[in-house]
Amino acid sequence: MKKIALIFLFAMIANFVYSQSAQPQVNSNQQPLWQTGKLYVKIDNISNLDLSTYPSISNQDLANIMAQYGVTKVEKPFAALNTPEFDRIYRFTFTDTLNTDSFIVHLLYLNDIEYAEKVPMMYQQIIPNDPMLGSQYYWNMINADGASTIYQTNPSPLNTIVAIVDDAVMTTHEDLAANIFTLNRDVANLDNNPNPPFSGIAATNGTRFSHGTHVAGIASAVTNNNLGVASVGWSNNIMAIKTRLDNDPSTAIPFGYDGIAWAAANNARVINMSWGGAAFSQAEYNVIVAARNLDIVLVASAGNNYSPNSNYPAAYGEGSTGQSWEVIDRTLVIAVAALDINNDKSFWGYNGFGQPMGSNFGQWVDISAYGTAILSSISNSSFGLPIIN
Repeated sequence: MKKIALIFLFAMIANFVYSQSAQPQVNSNQQPLWQTGKLYVKIDNISNLDLSTYPSISNQDLANIMAQYGVTKVEKPFAALNTPEFDRIYRFTFTDTLNTDSFIVHLLYLNDIEYAEKVPMMYQQIIPNDPMLGSQYYWNMINADGASTIYQTNPSPLNTIVAIVDDAVMTTHEDLAANIFTLNRDVANLDNNPNPPFSGIAATNGTRFSHGTHVAGIASAVTNNNLGVASVGWSNNIMAIKTRLDNDPSTAIPFGYDGIAWAAANNARVINMSWGGAAFSQAEYNVIVAARNLDIVLVASAGNNYSPNSNYPAAYGEGSTGQSWEVIDRTLVIAVAALDINNDKSFWGYNGFGQPMGSNFGQWVDISAYGTAILSSISNSSFGLPIIN
């Protein structure tokens, strides 16, 4: 009987690990789907184990396993949500990256561990384009003037707080500064400066570290001020949240879900996520659910791979993970696809691997918006380039 129980336990663990390992390991741009040397680890609800004191922890078996795989850092990425559930979720940084699946299996054998999983890599949904359009063509196509008239007739004394969770936001930009909220955060470098780095190896150059600034301009550039661009949001407050380390020159969003947790805990009413990835995570899904349970509107990019395949976090709630922990709730995240000026699905050509670049599509997408050559603000510029988001 004991042998049968052990076989059953091994099968359950193998299936848990397989759910992530069976996914493709790179996306269509040949970028990794997972963050190297990172794991989410959830402590069981009935356990009193505290890992914040690592390497001095009460479970010596776990301490030995963590040492074996070279754990160098243990942190609580979603502590801002301040609930017992998220207080038990840790993110490990470790060095033995060639044996990640074995690390997960060893962790899952321990009674104190509810689950352990790889950390998905998120990428900003951005395709630079030639600066060919000098005006906001979509303004009339969505009747933005009508919306502006309604706003001017009945202005709200309480402007909506829109969290731009992204690479960075230039809070001093002349077309954004007046709408920047009083609370902002860099969840990557753990300080209150969400601006892009202006020096160093990853310094912003008008394209690098400009994605969040560009998105912020679309959401709430100061309007009717004789500067730059106009925003449909008119005067929404921008909560700027930086999710990439200052010395990271990539297009990745490694701390996106840390940013969602911080925004949710600090009274954002809308959270914008113009990024995503093909890999899913139970911990990250739970962060999305927690934010939605606070009546926060979550908006995410459907992705730029010209594919019907799911892109997360946009696809959470659609049942596409195939996992028992995902509850079907199509109001969870608003998944936004992109249109061009002709109201066709956006298509931008092919990448260096011969894969098409354009808006994702499918029944899991909730809405489409104009996303080809959208003029908005960028770092170090009042006007900016048309960039596809």
